[in-house]
Amino acid sequence: MDRLTKKEVIGVHKDQRVYTFYPLFSQNECQRAKTKSFVKRFYDGTLKSMLVQFIQEEDLSEEDIKELRSILDNKQEKK
Repeated sequence: MDRLTKKEVIGVHKDQRVYTFYPLFSQNECQRAKTKSFVKRFYDGTLKSMLVQFIQEEDLSEEDIKELRSILDNKQEKK
């Protein structure tokens, strides 16, 4: 994943005059790295601060709240 922070995210196959490019990381890996970078830059690395701000500022439906509770409950059960 260190290469991702250096922006080396694609590889290349050189076959004579034809170049084919391929990803070095999955989309999920890239999203995780970007999320961590965002949280670090804007919320001093504290995910809780970011979540609190979003939850307080957004209008959440009853269904949204249930889904968030379920995610947190599952996370707690895994510990």
